[in-house]
Amino acid sequence: MDREGDTLQSVFRTGFLILLFEFCGTIMLTVFQRMIPGLGFVFAYWWIVVICENISGSHFNPAVTLTFMLRKDKGRFHWPLGFAYIIVQFIGAFCGALIAYLFTKDGGMLGIGEKYNDDSYIFQAVLSETFGSFLYIFVFLIQTEKSTKCSQDLALWSLVIAAALGSVITYNGFVTGSMNPAYCFGVAMTMIMNGRGNHIKFIWIFLIFPFVGGILSLLFYEFVYKKTQVMVEEDYQHRTTRRQGRLLEDE
Repeated sequence: MDREGDTLQSVFRTGFLILLFEFCGTIMLTVFQRMIPGLGFVFAYWWIVVICENISGSHFNPAVTLTFMLRKDKGRFHWPLGFAYIIVQFIGAFCGALIAYLFTKDGGMLGIGEKYNDDSYIFQAVLSETFGSFLYIFVFLIQTEKSTKCSQDLALWSLVIAAALGSVITYNGFVTGSMNPAYCFGVAMTMIMNGRGNHIKFIWIFLIFPFVGGILSLLFYEFVYKKTQVMVEEDYQHRTTRRQGRLLEDE
């Protein structure tokens, strides 16, 4: 499924079960985010990541997938597979938002400002989605790379990812986005069904700027964080070699 020559059609055919996990995971993430507030959502997301990580990678977010498509190292996603992920993420998020709507009879809310429709908060919303996505996806990159993750224990490092998403969602009370274009698309559709279509004029912010934040996080990860890691490792090896040399001289 990861061959460069694969087409989108062949990816859907050969990787159906993998895409199914990504689809179902996105549904669950959307339902939980719509219906479970605060710390409860963090643990719910953690549970989803633990279940799906070894199969689909637990992206559930087109901005995360695009970031992995643009990587140059062994964690890179080939483009047909990435586009297949993004398609099932948008469909899964719509299905999840629809399920939440059927349970709550509430289409949710997607907007900016105290009344969710305030033009004066556009810059704040753009900054929120960009910076929030940058932080979350940067943590995602670190914790899914074997050499940089905080622990090899899946339960531990996946909790770090869940906590990162939970924190960036709650840090700004005047922006109701989620750093996830698929989730925001699903909520926007149920808002239209609930007669709140006039409140989605800012959806372009939530569909575009998570991708911007993801690209910035990848640039920082590749050209700052990884290079710093190499420098630290080289310095450590140099100091270790000098220490061993002094011990040999003392003998």
